[in-house]
Amino acid sequence: NGIFAFAIYDRLHNKILLCRDRFGVKPLYYSFTEQGLIVASEIKAILKVCPKDFNMQAIYDYLKYGLIAHNNQTFFEGIYSLEAAHLLEYDLISKKAKKIRYWDLPDDNTKCVSTDEEEVLSKTYSMLRDAMRLNMVSDVEVAVSLSSGTDSTLLLKLAQERSTRIKAFTFGFEESNYDEVRRIREETKLRDVEWHTVYMKRSEMLPTVKEAIYYFETPIGGVGTLSAYNMMKEVHRQNIKVMLSGEGSDESFGGYRYYFPAFFKDVEHDSNLLKNELEAYSLAHGHRVKPFSQEYHKMIALIDKEAVLAPDGTGEHISHESKALKDIVRQTQKERAKRFSGSFKQIMYDDLVTKKLPKLLHFQDRAGMANSVETRVPYLDHRLVTFIYSLPETFKIRQGQSKYLIRKILKDIYGCTHTRKTKHYVATPQREWLRTKAICDQILGIVKEGRLKRMNLVDLRQFEKDYLKYVDSRDLGNSFFVWKIINLEYFLNQKWI
Repeated sequence: NGIFAFAIYDRLHNKILLCRDRFGVKPLYYSFTEQGLIVASEIKAILKVCPKDFNMQAIYDYLKYGLIAHNNQTFFEGIYSLEAAHLLEYDLISKKAKKIRYWDLPDDNTKCVSTDEEEVLSKTYSMLRDAMRLNMVSDVEVAVSLSSGTDSTLLLKLAQERSTRIKAFTFGFEESNYDEVRRIREETKLRDVEWHTVYMKRSEMLPTVKEAIYYFETPIGGVGTLSAYNMMKEVHRQNIKVMLSGEGSDESFGGYRYYFPAFFKDVEHDSNLLKNELEAYSLAHGHRVKPFSQEYHKMIALIDKEAVLAPDGTGEHISHESKALKDIVRQTQKERAKRFSGSFKQIMYDDLVTKKLPKLLHFQDRAGMANSVETRVPYLDHRLVTFIYSLPETFKIRQGQSKYLIRKILKDIYGCTHTRKTKHYVATPQREWLRTKAICDQILGIVKEGRLKRMNLVDLRQFEKDYLKYVDSRDLGNSFFVWKIINLEYFLNQKWI
């Protein structure tokens, strides 16, 4: 159990063994050379020994699909990330390597332990408490990263069972519509908590991106990720060395809104359940959807398309990769084998192992370690995740509400009720900030004379046209196409060696 990444030198058999934890919380990079194998927890260390070119495939995947940390490729050619739950054995004599996946979630053939609600709730709560027990083991003070979400609230409650007074940290924004601090004050009763809040301003956005990319060694997810990095500076100032965070709960307990269509598809065999759940969903989301109606079929058609979303929770449709870049890379994504027959469980699994969780863990680890803070993730105790995945869909989504089990534990055991029924993306003013004329002018000025242009990686003429149209539009829309360009520009301009 736990989070780890290590290398072992087997002198007896002339081998090196690399190993990474089950969900890839801690990083481990490697590169093959004529002399042998180079291993490090940061890419920069490998680059010092063996300089590398940029990986055009990784750049394309980011520009086209917004993908980061979705496979073993890094943004540097010939430097690889050992995948989660994998071993790599390297023979020092033959200089050959073989890779083994040592753990995975059980597939559909695994029987559910129980479907009795009282028993399931009891076991889930017991496993959560034990995961927290293990994660609270420390020689130093342990604090909590706190948002207004249900999973974060439960994390705090569980931590408080083992600490009489705990520190919690939240990032917020001066714009009231996006201020998590205000939401927590309104929705969460904080007792015996030393609460620290950190605000990010618009003027800090681009300078902080430029600074943080050096530590992340990739483009950054969004203003939310940037604010978490900024918050970790305050965590460090408060002399906190270990933080608990809620990553993994959405991908296990069914937290994202786009899981609903897959859930409905999987319960079509039960007409009464489908009807009741659609009515509850319609009530919660403000638009009526009837079973097998035109609106219903439109929703079901989005199952595969909406599985990769921009950090603000909106679909990403605009990309500006150049023809020259397209000509030198593979333009189609490799299809993954289906592990589960149900759409709902398969989409959650894809998010868990490829599309969402790997990059979230990468961002969280780098934001923390840049400030000498270790981040722990109790929801990713593999025993808990295995158990939750074995349960029927209705323990994740019920009566129009996501993360049913978490809400039920909060209500029944801690007396907490959250009125928000579905996943609230940690919303940020990223779209408003990027639409301002000053920021727009600054970004266009940077990219017009930058490396993206010199390397012919982006259709800058089309990007400028789309950006100016976006600034003039009344619709906030999706800002991720702008975010990708300025992040990649800063990444390419970084002095890596």
